[in-house]
Amino acid sequence: MKCGARSNYKLTSFCAKRLIDKAWAIIYCGYMERRSVGVKAEFIEVGAIVAVMLLACLAMPLLLHGSTGWVAVNNQFIVGPIVNCALVLTALRVRGVKCVGVMCLPSVLAVTVGLIGFMGVYAMYMIPMIWLGNAALVLGFKYLHVHKKINYAIVAVIGILAKAAIIFGGFQILVASGAIPTGAASAMFLGMGAYQILTASLGCLMAFGILKVLCRNRRV
Repeated sequence: MKCGARSNYKLTSFCAKRLIDKAWAIIYCGYMERRSVGVKAEFIEVGAIVAVMLLACLAMPLLLHGSTGWVAVNNQFIVGPIVNCALVLTALRVRGVKCVGVMCLPSVLAVTVGLIGFMGVYAMYMIPMIWLGNAALVLGFKYLHVHKKINYAIVAVIGILAKAAIIFGGFQILVASGAIPTGAASAMFLGMGAYQILTASLGCLMAFGILKVLCRNRRV
């Protein structure tokens, strides 16, 4: 147990360092790209919000480790919307491949430090599907809303359903193949299905509210 805990701590520390590096890259690299067009305040403000969100997602499982309260047991309802909000904000305000870190690292951290017990082992199998689901949400906003100028709400619905379908579809494939046993599948069923729709919807609403506030302040 001690060896496993030490290994888990090392992995968490590595992921934390990578997350902080990516958060800084979002702010600094994006600012350097946009400095010439005079929107320094816009990018720094949005980038700082995303960085704080991701660091909060990192801190929460660590602070709640061992706790049995409602927040600890249901941290997906807090971390999930925050991550999805960060995904939407980066989709709308970050160019190129710099949003890959935001798409990938939170799910790794959520599985390594947020899911305790036997379910965490099987949840690791879902990481590639979560990455693909996050990519669907981000690319959907980038292509449909940023480039095609389709209404935010319509794009949000499309992105949410695409993300949920990819994650739940991958989950069902793993269950059917026997990679995830029935007991773990029952515990993970809602988390990989309905809860994905719920947390993604809340995240899109949060991102919309943040953008509206920034627009009101003439920052975005």
